[in-house]
Amino acid sequence: MGRRSTQRSSAKTGAAATALLLVVTGFSAGGVGQAAEPGATATMSGRVSVPAGESVTAVLVHVRSQAVDGVRPSVPDPSPVRPAADGRWSVAGLGAGTYRVEFETRPESNVLGEWYGDGRWSGEAKDVVVPDGGRVAGVDEALPAGAVVTGTVRAASGAPVEGVWVLPFEENHFYGVQEFSMVAGAYTDHQGRYTLKRLRGVNHRIEVADLHGRGYGRSFLGGGRTLAQARDFALVAGRVHTGFDHRFAVGPGSEKPRVEPGPKPKPKKIVVRTKPKVSGKLAIGRTLTATRGAYTPGAAKVTFQWQVKKATKAVAVKGAKTSKLKLTKRFRGKQVRVRVTVKAKGHATLVRTTAWSKKVA
Repeated sequence: MGRRSTQRSSAKTGAAATALLLVVTGFSAGGVGQAAEPGATATMSGRVSVPAGESVTAVLVHVRSQAVDGVRPSVPDPSPVRPAADGRWSVAGLGAGTYRVEFETRPESNVLGEWYGDGRWSGEAKDVVVPDGGRVAGVDEALPAGAVVTGTVRAASGAPVEGVWVLPFEENHFYGVQEFSMVAGAYTDHQGRYTLKRLRGVNHRIEVADLHGRGYGRSFLGGGRTLAQARDFALVAGRVHTGFDHRFAVGPGSEKPRVEPGPKPKPKKIVVRTKPKVSGKLAIGRTLTATRGAYTPGAAKVTFQWQVKKATKAVAVKGAKTSKLKLTKRFRGKQVRVRVTVKAKGHATLVRTTAWSKKVA
């Protein structure tokens, strides 16, 4: 009897300890992600911190339910909440299930938004499992400061350009594939100055775009007309990067004075020192050879085209563009000659044609 009593006492103690652990940690006895019916009495709380000089009032906390094995909590997601001055936040009225928590930040701050567990997006977030009627605490997040980029945009003339949209593209490798995603941009002021905030400490490509049709077009800092051609800028979170200036190559102020072209120089004449000639026996099966001749300038380029006489016309022999012509049966009874074209830079093209041969025997 003493042994059985000891076993029953141990079982009760273990069950009590398990129940206490579930309340503290927020895990349900039914398993991770299992929704319970039908209550909406669970709570979740935590604390968010921001870098010095920033305010937690720039943060908005979203508690978003997740489907696990096709099961979601039986109640809608709660409205987002703002933390108190000390960073503490809480959400009530949750149904049992799995949640992910997003910490959204305002554009005017320089605090990077994240998902619980230091995730940059929902796919990197840590799941929070809420039991039916349970209280889940300790959903804390320390939000980092973003990188800041400042610069000035000018026209080709050097004048500042107001109202230009400066748009950063953040490099990421979701699912192992390199991509560039647009993040929050900014307009230039009346002095052409701009400030970009909340940038992550990764490579960025920065586009400068005239969205008002003034002729400046779109281009990227560091050169390039497209995102694929743009230069990468490695940013450091928490650092202010200055001197990211840009000057448009086109648009107002880029016009160059028009220079009227002068008269083209008259081409020189190629001087013939020796005329081209044809040698060889006019018989089927034999080969005729043409000389290129000699010219001034000596670097002149010479090309050949053999011709055959048909009635009173000269017809080019297809494929016969070298200095040699093999006399096949098709040339029997025909007269042939070669046309020589001479070209040299800065000179007028010269054409010389040999006399017609006698008929091929």
